Amino acid sequence: MIDKNEAEVKFDLAKPFKPFEQLMAVLPARSRKLIPDVYRPLMTDERSPIIDFYPEEVDVDLNGKTASWEAVVLLSFVDEKRLLEVLKPIEAKLTPEETKRNSYGRDIVFIYNPQNDSLYPTPLPGFYHDLEHDKCYEETLALPPIDPNFKFELPEGAKLGKDLLAGFPTLYTLPFTSKLSLLEVKVFNQPSRSESMILTLGNHWGKFSVNQFINKFLGKIVYSKWPFLSESKVVSVWDAEYKHEFYKQGNEKKVNSQPLSPNELIEFRTNTKSLSAEYAKTQGIIVGPIEAVVFVQRVTGLVRTQRGAYAKTFAEQLEPFPLQLIVDTRPIPIDQEFPKDLPVVFLGAFAYGAPAVVAGHTEPDKLNIRIDKILSALEPNIGKKRLEMERREIRYLPSFEVAKVLKISTYFLSKITGSFMLKDGGSKINIGLDVKFDGRRIKVLGYSRKSSKFWEFSPLTIQLIKEYRAKFPKFFNTLQNLPNMNDMPKVSEVTNPAELKAISQWLKAAKADMQQVSLESESLTKFSIAAIENFMDDFISKPLPLDKKDVKGVPMQAVINPSVSSELLRAQRFDLGDRVIYVQESGKVPKLSKGTVVGITAEGRKTSLAVVFDVPLVGGNNMGGKLRTNRGTVVDSSLVLNITNRQLVYHSKASKNKKPVNNSERQVKQRSQRRPSRKIMLPPQSVVKEEGAKKTNEILALLKKGKGKQEDEPSVIKDKKPENEGAEASEGTQDPAAVKQIYGQIYNNVMSQGHVAVGVPPSGPFPPIGGPVLMKPHEFRWSRVFRCPLNSFSSNRCMHLSFHQARPQWSLW
Repeated sequence: MIDKNEAEVKFDLAKPFKPFEQLMAVLPARSRKLIPDVYRPLMTDERSPIIDFYPEEVDVDLNGKTASWEAVVLLSFVDEKRLLEVLKPIEAKLTPEETKRNSYGRDIVFIYNPQNDSLYPTPLPGFYHDLEHDKCYEETLALPPIDPNFKFELPEGAKLGKDLLAGFPTLYTLPFTSKLSLLEVKVFNQPSRSESMILTLGNHWGKFSVNQFINKFLGKIVYSKWPFLSESKVVSVWDAEYKHEFYKQGNEKKVNSQPLSPNELIEFRTNTKSLSAEYAKTQGIIVGPIEAVVFVQRVTGLVRTQRGAYAKTFAEQLEPFPLQLIVDTRPIPIDQEFPKDLPVVFLGAFAYGAPAVVAGHTEPDKLNIRIDKILSALEPNIGKKRLEMERREIRYLPSFEVAKVLKISTYFLSKITGSFMLKDGGSKINIGLDVKFDGRRIKVLGYSRKSSKFWEFSPLTIQLIKEYRAKFPKFFNTLQNLPNMNDMPKVSEVTNPAELKAISQWLKAAKADMQQVSLESESLTKFSIAAIENFMDDFISKPLPLDKKDVKGVPMQAVINPSVSSELLRAQRFDLGDRVIYVQESGKVPKLSKGTVVGITAEGRKTSLAVVFDVPLVGGNNMGGKLRTNRGTVVDSSLVLNITNRQLVYHSKASKNKKPVNNSERQVKQRSQRRPSRKIMLPPQSVVKEEGAKKTNEILALLKKGKGKQEDEPSVIKDKKPENEGAEASEGTQDPAAVKQIYGQIYNNVMSQGHVAVGVPPSGPFPPIGGPVLMKPHEFRWSRVFRCPLNSFSSNRCMHLSFHQARPQWSLW
């Protein structure tokens, strides 16, 4: 390759060696115990066609070295074609376990997502514990194909040289000159016998004296370890006469300067000589005369303090650097980072998430802000109430319980709820319900979910399987009784073309409204989303008492600058029903708009939130018909602040030392804050009860489209707006007529679907809260239902739960 300006090297695209093929290509005959028995004769038998690959003795070349372990072993190249030709016929003799070991694996990438919180079972019980709160999930890594027209070059506008971000290696942050010189630079701990490229540093500090450096940077953050710049804190500076040390006394930062003792002066001279020699002999850098040695602590990470701020952590060990290798960090002035009248979001405990405006600056790192604070008791929590209602009424069952209810095997349940393929000539036909995809980590909202170990299914899935079996009983039973479900059966073995066409049409209609999302994704039902919109319309129409406050001396960590907050916000966790505020300056949503999270979609490292904002948006949508107005949109989690789950709260000394408020004091405060003005009229109690009954009724009664009268139920709810969501939750469940309507519709529309009860036996004398009681089909009719609070049997709070059978009548209280 000498004296060649360019050369074209071509390689043949092939497959990598399998594990045993790799071992046969590199191991000597003495290591044959590491490979299967069927391969060993190839390494020892004189008649082996590749015996020359495994010589008993080899030559070595010391190449100027003295120790035998430093010598180069002279081996002939292994001819891969000969090796593979010999190994291929023997591969069939491997045992099943050895064949599995000799197969190709798959590349796995572990991705962190704060929305994931699961239990990862240990593969070796008794040796390792289960991993609790696992926030990673596995994904097969497949490298994308490379476009033949792709150019390997820097894109236009890429930052280079001194413009690179800190930590990127570059020589150009300091001035230098270069020259080929014989300096005996050490390579592998041996002095080089040839010339090396030597860098000589210039004086980038100019007329900046050591004392000026001390006054400006002692105790401050700089960059060290050039050219691999690393954030560091200057702790001490030694020059030829004094040592200057930084220390804290209480809350004050002080500098202690003392003359060097004779021993310390010797140490200083030794340090300067050793640093000069080290950079010259190991890195080929001439640093020049060293006027001062700077001792720094390198930054090792970030931690969250008790006050809620993020603080840098530093290494305990001090590292010395010549002054000329320290690079200045130029912080952005506070009036540039937070200019006057800049809209920000406050992170303090007393008004977390409140919009604020920068009114001025007091100190180099303190702000004066004006906060528009809404009383915390008046922040709407309609989303959380709807979420609680749905979780109470929509009960998921583990797969093994669902299999018992349906009287099918758990394996068949797994097949029919996923993709179940049939062979039809040269094509494949899927006759599965597609409510789960384990390998792709996909579920269907409202139908399935996965706990730490098992899949769980809702009553909607149970009812769908029942309809499948009732619609095509012969076909369903044939599938259920297949001798080997691992094999892909032919269409002719299980059904005929006419029935297959009807099955495909029925499955297409059944899957039409299904929404497939990742396992980490969640969503409220369309009825709860509509209820949130109705509530917010009423909430916004009323005057809200705002408390404007001017706060002085606010630390920069206590506010969010919308333009640089995405990385900080990305680490937040969100749940359904959380209230959020949009803090970015750009996008379809106006800055500082508030909304409620109704959907969460996690894909890789990215988490997207479906948010119903309090007011309609110009760039919003109706979420596929779930809303009457265009106030919904999907935003990235790094664009909003979670004001329900306060994860970035900044605690001042006052808030940290504030005495906690007990429950009685909190109730009194909330009652006083909720006292309506003349313009706010509370709805009559009868209206509240009626609305509460109708709102609770809609959860399960409308999840599954019924027939006849059941399809008309939603229209009753859409015409009315809830006047008081809190009253609905407390009052509606005490109305006997409403309770009868709620649970009667729940069982008729979702659990029964035609007088067939679905559920599991109760575990005690009382049925599970919100759960069904197992009965034989067609042997009862529903009379009255009410769920009593535990240990509460007062006549005015508990209703009669009875089932009328053909002969006896029994009651459960």
